[in-house]
Amino acid sequence: MTLSDLLLRAGACWLLAYSFTMLDGPGGVFAWIREHIWHGRKRWLQYHVWNEGEPKATAPPDVKYENNDLLDCIVCTATWIGVIVMLAPDGVLLQGFGVAGIAMFIHSYTGWKYSG
Repeated sequence: MTLSDLLLRAGACWLLAYSFTMLDGPGGVFAWIREHIWHGRKRWLQYHVWNEGEPKATAPPDVKYENNDLLDCIVCTATWIGVIVMLAPDGVLLQGFGVAGIAMFIHSYTGWKYSG
């Protein structure tokens, strides 16, 4: 593996990890994945409510907001995406993600803002 291959894979890893954890994505696809895959950010809980001396009754499901760790943590997501990216074959898709990831890194490092 050459240095350019490694940089492209690192860029692809960064882009995908950032997209899954921070962006809504085209058509809200990343937001949907965050909400519905890997337990989601909203978890339905069935809980029991009772008072002393009364029979136990099951209350309707309640929504509990919580972090699910994997898709809320860019470092956690990048670790697993990095494994997948390293095993992925070279191709146009990997190169495209890599170039976009490197561009995002340069953009965030320089603080450059586009004003059209």
